[in-house]
Amino acid sequence: MSERRPQRCWVVEDDFGIGKVRIAMPDANARLSRALDLESPVAGRMTRDDHLACIRLGPHEWTVIGSADAVQAALARVGASFRDDLALALDMSHGGILLRLSGPQAINRIAAYCDLDLHPASFATGHATRTRFGDVAVTLARLDDRPSFWLIADRSYAEYLMLLLGHGAPAS
Repeated sequence: MSERRPQRCWVVEDDFGIGKVRIAMPDANARLSRALDLESPVAGRMTRDDHLACIRLGPHEWTVIGSADAVQAALARVGASFRDDLALALDMSHGGILLRLSGPQAINRIAAYCDLDLHPASFATGHATRTRFGDVAVTLARLDDRPSFWLIADRSYAEYLMLLLGHGAPAS
């Protein structure tokens, strides 16, 4: 009798950009929203449209995700909007990896290495947070109720993350 192994539920996103924005000023949310043309989310949440996503990671820090071109354009707008202020708008695409996990096995794959409660009542669509996956710091965002997630990490951990995700899954 052959052992049933779970199907691979993840892919590496190729055409993406990741930007990091840090702004320490009282009106940063409103100005960032105007620069991105996207509502700035509250901490622990993500807002997105067809071109860009914005994750609020803390009081003064956001991650911007989209196609490489969309992120570069968004960061340029942020830089222009905050040029006279103490603000950081960096393209981090070269140093990051974006994995998309989808389908019924996605929650099991994530839960195997992450202590978050991923039930939709606790971590609903649009929720995003920094957390640990295995022993790696990642940003995890729930994209929809399919369920689909983004797992964002430093590129140097890509091979290790894929090893963890693939543990017990077919090579496909």
